[in-house]
Order: sequence, then structure tokens, then C-alpha cells
Amino acid sequence: MDFVKHDGGRKAAGFKGDTGDCVVRAIVIATGVKYREVYDELFNIAKHFEPCQKRTTKHLKMVEKIRSKPSPRTGVFLLVSDKYLDLRGYRPVKTSCLLDDDLFKKGTYIVYTRMHFSVIKDGVLYDSFDSRMTTGLYAKKCLKTVTRYWSI
Repeated sequence: MDFVKHDGGRKAAGFKGDTGDCVVRAIVIATGVKYREVYDELFNIAKHFEPCQKRTTKHLKMVEKIRSKPSPRTGVFLLVSDKYLDLRGYRPVKTSCLLDDDLFKKGTYIVYTRMHFSVIKDGVLYDSFDSRMTTGLYAKKCLKTVTRYWSI
């Protein structure tokens, strides 16, 4: 699998430096929506995040945590990114496959690997850094596993 370095329009939107904005970058690269627009929308979803009908103590604590740290600059909770993509008609597919799976050879996908979002377009990974490989405490370097993806 090839890799293309891409900041998702972060610099062009006036943002400086590196940060944990992988969700914003992935959505921008995959959909073509402007960086600032995605950033602001994710911020608003997080800031006004509503609890689901379950309203368990654990869920309510998570909602409070989401509302208290709404900035996409330092990461986006999976519940928030799911909501953003769901509002646009994209449904997650849960899986357990490697980044170089044949599934990703054609088409555009936002992929979620452990605590990170990136984009695969026609078998090429687009990200701000080469995020293809992982190393574990006792494991050799290997391709990351995709645990869910959205087809764009």
C-alpha cells in the first residue's frame, strides 16, 4: 500500500503546527468539504452532544466528558465522529481487517484504526504521517487493523 502525505487543508485554513485532528483531516480528504467547516461542525456536535435514551450513569459521564472537551484539535470522541458521519448518511461497517485488505483497493474509505482516523482512496493511504504500521510491546512491526470504516 502506498502512502501520500496530506494535511487535509489544515494549513490552508490558517491552522499551524501538528495536532490530534485526524478526524477532521480524514473527513476533509474523503469528502472534499472545507477544513474549517468540518472543524466547526464537529465542535458544535461535541459542545451540544445529547445523551441517548439509555441514560446510564456511564453514558451520562461520557456525554459530560464530550461536552467538556469539544475541540477537534485535540481529538474527537468516536460518538461525535459517528454522529457527524451519520448525519451525512454514512454508516459505519464494523470489521477486523488490515489496511491493505482487497476491500480498500477501489473507492474512498474513512478508516478507523486504534485511536486514529485516516483515508484510503483506491488502495492509497492519505494521512499527515505514515500511519500504516504499528508495533506492540511484544509484537513485530505490522500493518494496522481497521476496526470500522465508512464508504464515501
